Amino acid sequence: MTREGNIIYINGPVVRADHMEGFMVREMVMVGEKKLIGEVISLENDLGTIQVYEETSGLRRGEKVYGTGKPLSLKLGRELSAISLMASRGPFPRYMIWDLNLSLRA
Repeated sequence: MTREGNIIYINGPVVRADHMEGFMVREMVMVGEKKLIGEVISLENDLGTIQVYEETSGLRRGEKVYGTGKPLSLKLGRELSAISLMASRGPFPRYMIWDLNLSLRA
């Protein structure tokens, strides 16, 4: 079953949509024709508020919001996983210097 909402309001990275029955808070959604990545941050009746994590210029009212049924997630490479693990075990030593080069791949 495909769940689709309709965009009714856009203000920068915040999008409101109606017909959001069946969506869940923290669910990852694809927004608009460009399928921008977003997350449902609140639901009230059939209205949902979505935080979009990509540039929303060009997005229009009436475009669709597609539910994925999954929570927002991010795959981490080995380097970021190691940093996360170290951070969970306490503060970083002051003498550590990090040189990170992050890039996103489609």
